[in-house]
Amino acid sequence: MAIDTMAPKTIIAPSILSADFAQLGHDCKRTMEQGADWLHVDIMDGHFVPNITFGAPVVAKIRGHVDRPTEATGRGTFDCHMMIAEPKKWVKEFKKAGADLYCFHYEAAFSSAAESPEETSDAKTSPRELIRYIHDQGLQAGIALRPDTSVDVLWDIVDAQDPRDKPDMVLIMTVMPGFGGQKFMASELPKVEALRKKYPELNIEVDGGLGPATIDQAADAGANVIVAGSAVFAAKDPAEVIATLRQSVDKRNGRLQAQLVVEVDAEGAHVYRPVRGVGNAIDADERTDAMGDASHSLDIGDRAEDVACVRARHEPSPGPDEAGEVLGEELRVSSVGGAPPLKDQVVTLGEVDPGGNVGLMVNGRDNDVVARTETGASEGIREVAQQLGGGRAEDDLVGARIDEARTGDVGCVVALGGLLTDGVRCAELDVCGGEVVADRVDDAAERLATASVVEEDLVLLEGGELGPYLIDAEGHDGNWRSLCRHFCSDKGRATVDVGVPLSVDEAQKRFRAGLFEKPVLDAYTSEYASSAPYKHAVIRELVDDALLRSVRDEVRGNVEFTPKETDIYKIHQSGDLANLDGLDDASLAKLPSLLALRDAVYSETFRDYVSTITGCGPLSGRKTDMAINVYTPGCFLLCHDDVIGSRRVSYILYLTDPDKPWQPEWGGALRLFPVQKQENKDGEVAKTPLPDVVKVIPPAWNQLSFFAVQPGESFHDVEEVYHAESKEQQEKDGGRVRVAISGWFHIPQIGEDGYIEGEEEKNARNSSLMQLQGNPAQYDAPQPQPVKVDNPKASQDDFEQADLEFLLKYIAPTYLTPDTLEQIQEHFEENSSITLANILSKKFAQRLKNYVAEQERQTLPEDSATLEKMTAWRVARPPHKHRYLYQHPSQLRSSHEESPLTELLDILLPSRQFRHWLQIATGCTVESADVIARRFRRGQDYTLATGHDGKPRLELNLGITPTSGWGDEDDEEDAAADAEAEKEEKETAASKTNGKDKGKGKGKAKEEPKPEPTPKADDEADEVGGHEVYMGGDDDADDDAAIYKSSGDDDNILFFQSAAWNKLTIVLRDSGALKFVKYVSRKAKGDRWDVSGVFEVEEQDDDEDGDGDDRDNGEGAAPGEGDSDEEEEFNGFSDSEDSESD
Repeated sequence: MAIDTMAPKTIIAPSILSADFAQLGHDCKRTMEQGADWLHVDIMDGHFVPNITFGAPVVAKIRGHVDRPTEATGRGTFDCHMMIAEPKKWVKEFKKAGADLYCFHYEAAFSSAAESPEETSDAKTSPRELIRYIHDQGLQAGIALRPDTSVDVLWDIVDAQDPRDKPDMVLIMTVMPGFGGQKFMASELPKVEALRKKYPELNIEVDGGLGPATIDQAADAGANVIVAGSAVFAAKDPAEVIATLRQSVDKRNGRLQAQLVVEVDAEGAHVYRPVRGVGNAIDADERTDAMGDASHSLDIGDRAEDVACVRARHEPSPGPDEAGEVLGEELRVSSVGGAPPLKDQVVTLGEVDPGGNVGLMVNGRDNDVVARTETGASEGIREVAQQLGGGRAEDDLVGARIDEARTGDVGCVVALGGLLTDGVRCAELDVCGGEVVADRVDDAAERLATASVVEEDLVLLEGGELGPYLIDAEGHDGNWRSLCRHFCSDKGRATVDVGVPLSVDEAQKRFRAGLFEKPVLDAYTSEYASSAPYKHAVIRELVDDALLRSVRDEVRGNVEFTPKETDIYKIHQSGDLANLDGLDDASLAKLPSLLALRDAVYSETFRDYVSTITGCGPLSGRKTDMAINVYTPGCFLLCHDDVIGSRRVSYILYLTDPDKPWQPEWGGALRLFPVQKQENKDGEVAKTPLPDVVKVIPPAWNQLSFFAVQPGESFHDVEEVYHAESKEQQEKDGGRVRVAISGWFHIPQIGEDGYIEGEEEKNARNSSLMQLQGNPAQYDAPQPQPVKVDNPKASQDDFEQADLEFLLKYIAPTYLTPDTLEQIQEHFEENSSITLANILSKKFAQRLKNYVAEQERQTLPEDSATLEKMTAWRVARPPHKHRYLYQHPSQLRSSHEESPLTELLDILLPSRQFRHWLQIATGCTVESADVIARRFRRGQDYTLATGHDGKPRLELNLGITPTSGWGDEDDEEDAAADAEAEKEEKETAASKTNGKDKGKGKGKAKEEPKPEPTPKADDEADEVGGHEVYMGGDDDADDDAAIYKSSGDDDNILFFQSAAWNKLTIVLRDSGALKFVKYVSRKAKGDRWDVSGVFEVEEQDDDEDGDGDDRDNGEGAAPGEGDSDEEEEFNGFSDSEDSESD
């Protein structure tokens, strides 16, 4: 009658991240001698997580101090937890170093398929492929999940049919990876429970905040591999801590395994043994007479491997089918899984089995009772609690524990016992969950009963033999959280279990009066249903004003913010408020109001309120996802739809100055975009957002805006917070600091009501299909318009006199001399990028500058339709990819208005002569050209980061922005260049005539070109944006797409160019490199103008010498890889006699 729930063995794996690095080998060896099974080795790369630990060489060193395991997952296993962005690259390295188990993160699995740090690959791996690869290298494979990843993603992986594709272990993180010493996140344990239920024999590891105070929770959930860092290495007696951790897990494994079976010994006595385990049978002969009145105890051991068996004589002997049911004449024993008969005061041995069946345990010697029931509670359990509750044990832990919600019946009220992390005994009142702290359980009743009125109508009574209990004036259950606040340890402060749900009354008290009244709810529901461009709601005065003011004060005084910039936003951001529980007590004590607000927002009461208004279905209370964002002048968030992972509802709650109302003209509004549906010839409908917003919701104190997240629908942005006209005005406006709490409600997580297995993956698939349905990319504007060209190999001999004369109309003569072109080519082939200042001839540049300046003086229509009707410009779309004005060359342009700008588009850049010049300058052979003129309007335009897949290509950008203040160069340098231009004009004839009919041109620059540092994003450029950035690609889908600035870190920038006048950049762009143009702030002195071109080039073979140096053939790494920015840019000439042109 045993239940086969074979749990794997207990494994204790101390994390060496907490060891003494000065004697790491010694500490590792000693820890193994103190009883550890494995060593947990945390590897961090500074990319997947923000910290860096150590690499394979360190692992190899400590391997020499610890014996290798003799079997898979055996003692001495090095469990390498790879918190790295490209896990496949390092498998062989760590295999060589001595790793035994290679555990990568699911979140990083979809990354490069390269098999070594030196290799690169455009191919991507997958979790299953990576597991198989790890196994092929002779290692055990593990897969880890961060707290913000649903466990559902693992089902298909662990269910793989081929054993080579299955993980040997799953690691559930109970802290956010990347830092040691964080507090344990019990909210992640349902993932462990779900895994253990589906996979009884799987090794399940828990890492983060584990120690003697939290091990029971992890063990109860089903973890068998326990990672503990500081709890072991910082302990006075590490061996004792390791033993405690092991005992806890073994005990709980034993509860699943201690099934009794019957054996008959030589004397005819029946011996009841567990299915698994050794241990000695207890000869109960001498006790049988006393068992009927429960005066003695029957002990079943703590550890599964050492579970004692119970032996008793019984005549007549029971058969095997009755195993575990009879011990003695009166005492009935239920093995794990049997609901006990209740007779007289006889209670049975056992615990709750995985199916929820009930067992009761009694220690008859002291009349101490533990009664426990869950969903499968049998009739009579309440009676047992009443009869036997309130007894006393030697350690003062007493009472009958009933883990079910009561309904007003005071019969099952009291559960006393348990330990807090500081060792204080507590009295638990498990009516709705929660705990009351008292110094000792034996005086809990006295302390709880001393006050007759706790809070409003909450009354504490002493319940006789049942002990104390809490009721309200009408005899109903009381408010557990209030009780916790009033009765705590001698520290004299509130101790609140943050996992305890708020009661309806207490949750509602934290919001404005009347919010939850039905007419109010109905009104918001109606407004939401009729809103446009998609359904959304705005609730003004959401939170109790006093509470929110207190929150604002706490945030201003105690919360730190990190400046962050990506292609899509510029903000100052706090950490995730879900991690408040992980703060130390001193830090948490500074944020009680913020914690109270977070709990109220994610309370069942308010979640149901939001769900009713939106009709979105149930929302998770366990997965909190919120942060405080501060927008100062110049900050913004560009167009996006919020569709990521398990998000269901997006919200924003404003904490702007309550005493200085926010003015709409300051910006910072939430703005909603309409969606256009377009049907293709096959009848498929694609959805794309239009470039102009149609709904503007300015910030306001205590205002909540929210909407259900919808793929292809819920596009929105946050308007730039605009600078004031002067510093004095900005100070008068309070700094124009927009503070808000932004976050999301998620779909229910595993273990919560409303959870649907696989829902997150289904939503992700639907989202992807929605983005592909009808091929919406076909409606993007502008579309690529490459023009194929003849591509004979070019050389400087190819320049005819007429060619030179043509080019000299547009290009400065210095850039046409052979020596200069040779230097340009050498620089480009070495660096894959170059910047050429003052590229245009003086006369043409002046005409162009006058034209652009005149265009800037004219006011453009605000809406896109009118603008396209009245001007030659078209608006780039969709806005979640880019927005700017553009013009194609004449053959694609409806307007044929001629201007210096169109001369560039129609004459110079498409010409055979310019193509030859470009081929000489870069050493590449051009196959096609696609050029476009662009204008980025202040306060409106940008491009978001896009990648490039395919062979390398030349990308040109001719900066023609006439205004200053972009962070590129100061006005004095521009003036100096203009002054020298006329002098150089006199020298032009020499360049024109110093050759024959097919001459190269023999003029030579008087001064060697001087490379200059790459312009950095200085304060001025940061303020106004408009710079073009190339970056290395990021394989982590969960990370921001192009974070190029966080607390001043711009190490991953490959190439950077501010908006500039008369400056040409040429970049050989490899596959994988990202590119974007930063949003142009309204503070800029003008618009950003440029002409942008993409020139596909012929792929070149590796150099014949076989030296492997790609740079020699112009196909080096993406711009900037492997070198500093300063070594990569050639900025043309200093202001010499030859530095300007005609």
